[in-house]
Amino acid sequence: MGVTRFYFDPETNTVLGVQVGEGDKAKNVKANKGVIMATGGITGTPESLDSWVPNVAGKGVAIGGPKNDGTAMRIAVRDVGVPLSHMQYIASYPCGIVINGRNGPYCRWWFITNNGGILVNKNGQRFITEKEGICHVTPHLAFQPEGCHYVLTDQAGWDRTLSKIKLGALIGLPSWPAERVNSEFAKGENLWKCDTLEELSKKSGVNLEGLKKQLDQWNKAVETKNDTQFGRTDQQWKLSQGPWYMIKMEPWNNLSCGGVRVNEDLQVLGWDLKPVNHFYAAGETVAGVHGAFYCGGNACGFAHTSGYVAGRNVMGKKA
Repeated sequence: MGVTRFYFDPETNTVLGVQVGEGDKAKNVKANKGVIMATGGITGTPESLDSWVPNVAGKGVAIGGPKNDGTAMRIAVRDVGVPLSHMQYIASYPCGIVINGRNGPYCRWWFITNNGGILVNKNGQRFITEKEGICHVTPHLAFQPEGCHYVLTDQAGWDRTLSKIKLGALIGLPSWPAERVNSEFAKGENLWKCDTLEELSKKSGVNLEGLKKQLDQWNKAVETKNDTQFGRTDQQWKLSQGPWYMIKMEPWNNLSCGGVRVNEDLQVLGWDLKPVNHFYAAGETVAGVHGAFYCGGNACGFAHTSGYVAGRNVMGKKA
C-alpha cells in the first residue's frame, strides 16, 4: 500500500503525516516525530524509466520492483513543493540481455573478453577497447547501430571463460542455470552458438563482411601485439576456430541518481533550499549522492547509512 498524499502545513513548513492507499482502503497516518521517504528510485518499470530519462526510452532492461517508479517523489513535489534534482542520471551498465519485453539478466562480458573475446557492434566492428570500464562503455552504445553491442568469442575462448566462472555467474542477476543458458543458445534470439561465421551472421543480423574484416584485423593485432584500433598490447589469443559464441547486450538500467535534495541530517530541502520540518529522505530517493556517475556498490552502502542517520535524526538522537 503506497503513499498517496503528504499532509503539509505551509504556515509552519512542516510535514504532518501521510495518506497511504486509495479510496475505501486509504488510511491516514499522523507523524509524531516525522516522515522518512525511502521509496526508491525510477528504474522499476520501463514506463517510469523512459519518462524520466528520455535518452534510454525504449532501450534495454529496466531493473527493480514495479513500485520503484518515482510515484512518491511526484507526490512530494505536488503536496510539499520540494524540488527534484539529478533525475536524468542513472546507473546503466552495457550488459543487459533483453527478454520478455524489458526484463532480462546481466552478462559479465569482461570474463569473456579477458579470455580472448571482443566487443563488436551490429556492423561487426569493434567500437571501444575491451579494457574500458563498463560504465564508460554505456555512453558509446548510443552511437552504435540499434543502440546495442555483442560479445564474440570462439570455442577456445568460451572454454577458457567457463574455466574461470560458472554460467550462472557469467549470466546472472537473476542467475540463469546452465540449462537455461543452453536453451537460450538453442532459441537463438540474443545468444548464438554457430559453427560458421556465415551462420552466425544470418541468425544474429550482424554484418558478415564486417565480422570477417574485424577478425582479420584482431588476429593480426594478436600476432604483432599492436592493436591499431584501440592500442591494446595484452591480447593473447586469436579468434579463428568455431563454433562461435555471441551474446547481444543492451543497457541494463538498475539505479537512479536523482531525487529530493537533503542536508547533512537527511532533512528534505524545500524550493528555497531550507529544510522542511519533520521531513527526511533516505536511499535512492536522495539526489546527487553519486553525482552524474555511479560507482558500483555505493548504493547499498548509502541505503544503509542514510536510513540509519535519518532514523536517528527523526527520533532526535543526534550522533
